[in-house]
Amino acid sequence: MDNEKNCEAIIYGMNTTKSATAVDVRDGIIKCFVEAHSEELAELKNYGDVTDEDFEKIKSINVEGMIKNIFKEIDEDFDNPTKESLVKVVGKLAEFAKNFRNQEIVKRHYDQVMCLINLIK
Repeated sequence: MDNEKNCEAIIYGMNTTKSATAVDVRDGIIKCFVEAHSEELAELKNYGDVTDEDFEKIKSINVEGMIKNIFKEIDEDFDNPTKESLVKVVGKLAEFAKNFRNQEIVKRHYDQVMCLINLIK
């Protein structure tokens, strides 16, 4: 994919000069979505008195649950993702994000995640 040439060296904590597993990329997708939607997720903090550390865990669990549901929706395995299933999941996430995100931001995040997906051999 041409986009590989345009990949940053580090994306969501992953070094794009090295290969990655599908599980690594799945976890990178979770980090991406947590970062991209942190403002919306911050509203969850209104539902209890939690430490910042615990709240970061809650945000990740919330996003992970949403991504697990997408895997289930497309009849794929969250625990054993494949390159192909990750492409499908990222497509669904991009569709979802387009409802309330700037299209350029959605495209940038999509392209970054595709860089990660292309690390899978």
